[in-house]
Amino acid sequence: MTALIEPLEIEPNPNDQDSEPDGSSPSPSDKPAESTMSSTSRARPNVMMNLGRLLVGLGTLILLFAGFQVWGTGLVEWRAQQTLDAELDAALEASQQTTIGSEREEDALDDDSDSAGVGVGDLASEEFDSENAAVEAAAPLSAEDEERIQRYSLAEPTVGGVLGRIDLPSINQTKAFVFGVGRDDLRRGPGLYPSTPLPGAPGNTAIAGHRTTHGAPFFDIDQLVPGDPIFVETADGRFEYKVEGHKSDTGDLSGHFIVDPSAVEVLEDRGDNRLTLTACNPKYSARERIIVTATLVSEPVIESIPFPDIDPSAFDDDLAAAHLEDFGEAEPASTVDADASLDETLGWQMSEFEPALLWGLITMFVGFLGWVVARFWRPRVTYALTMVMSLAPLFTFFVYLDRLMPAL
Repeated sequence: MTALIEPLEIEPNPNDQDSEPDGSSPSPSDKPAESTMSSTSRARPNVMMNLGRLLVGLGTLILLFAGFQVWGTGLVEWRAQQTLDAELDAALEASQQTTIGSEREEDALDDDSDSAGVGVGDLASEEFDSENAAVEAAAPLSAEDEERIQRYSLAEPTVGGVLGRIDLPSINQTKAFVFGVGRDDLRRGPGLYPSTPLPGAPGNTAIAGHRTTHGAPFFDIDQLVPGDPIFVETADGRFEYKVEGHKSDTGDLSGHFIVDPSAVEVLEDRGDNRLTLTACNPKYSARERIIVTATLVSEPVIESIPFPDIDPSAFDDDLAAAHLEDFGEAEPASTVDADASLDETLGWQMSEFEPALLWGLITMFVGFLGWVVARFWRPRVTYALTMVMSLAPLFTFFVYLDRLMPAL
């Protein structure tokens, strides 16, 4: 009877997670392996998430900088133009007062010379009195106006100082222009190439300007057509130029032509009275230069404001330095340095690397500090305050980064 009793087999419970298929318990060494695989699988999404956040942040930073180059630099240029306009208006007013005083003095001297029986001593005395009367007749400048024209001398224009105002009515642009074509000069507005004559004087007057950034004063000069007027106002007067025509690659008549940045011959004297405008081409690039030339239709001035005796080493523009070497000569320079180019100061400026790096690190520190505080206190409020606090260092960082990179 006992032979008929078979051993009873116990089947393993499928719901038992701690049992093996053969009914045995898992070894303790298998559990750490499963735990390691689980933690690794959780870490991978975290790494990808942080990488995605980093890329989104970098993309946002690039977009903000692009907006700064278009609009932020325009704000800087607008503020500079306000100052230049005030300086120019004060200088022109002072010039007019000087002219009125000189005319009255000449009239007084003519009257004295025509009168009979006047001795030399009496003539000198009356000349002195007439000069004082002319000076007193002119309205005195206020202290504010005198302070504004300290940087603008009618006899000696200073580097970066305002020289006049250029008006392009067909493209609705009016800008005050300065003396010099360095990076800092062109951030304030268009700039006159040193040693080229002032507008209205005989020779080839050359003015450079940005086409994309810093207010983009020459953004639409490609829309100028032959015959369009260009007006330039200086202490010598207001002068009118007419845009010249040039044949394009298609054979059509255009108001501009394109050259390489090394084509400095466009600045040479052609034996006529003209105005040359230069800017980067195409838009948002500095690969080429767009050139517009215009013929002076007003009467040229015989004597213009003399140029100062400036050391060429004062300029960071090799082209400007090459022009300045000819200062003081009776004839304008007919050649320029063959090694010079139209963009000596428009390339990378490594001197701005350290301040750009410093303000970039300061901006990162402000952002990191906000992230740390947000982990312990009101994240939304913290992030809002961090954004406000980072605006000033971020703007300063963009300013130096723009100075570091090639100008457009």
